[in-house]
Amino acid sequence: MERKTATFILIVLLICGLIYFFVREKEVEYLAPAKIETPQKLIDNTLRDAQGNVIQGEFGDDQVYIQTVVPERPKRISGKYYYSEDAKSQFAGKICFEPSSEVVGIGKRFCLTNADEAYALLEISKGFSNGNSECTVNAPATIEIKSYTKLTGDADGYDSAILTNVVKTGTESFLACGKY
Repeated sequence: MERKTATFILIVLLICGLIYFFVREKEVEYLAPAKIETPQKLIDNTLRDAQGNVIQGEFGDDQVYIQTVVPERPKRISGKYYYSEDAKSQFAGKICFEPSSEVVGIGKRFCLTNADEAYALLEISKGFSNGNSECTVNAPATIEIKSYTKLTGDADGYDSAILTNVVKTGTESFLACGKY
């Protein structure tokens, strides 16, 4: 009787081990895809050596790592926006923003790259300038931005970002030509 029980237990353990082996091997296949498709771009997550050659695994398969792409969250910033129609301004025709306080990773001034949406969201009218006392419109605002890009190098230019939302705006005021 004891021998039959021991044999039965041994068979059950053997079957459980085989089931575990086959199930675990299928899980590993699902955890290591060669590429991950994201809405922004295709990410090649194949491991490569210093020369760019694909690193092969024990059985000749490509070694991969799993990369998680987290969508960027908009940053909320308070300050003042400016839109200038002054031909002498380096920011003529651009909507720029100056944060009222220091924000980590954001410069003193940046311009919005999605101008058409920014005009609509900030309710800015083009062609308001009278060429003398009203060349730049500005107003306090709290906005949300994404894709902030810091200007690097020795080039003339400005940092940029995409306006995603206007939380609130204050009363517009105008600056004379040559003031911005």
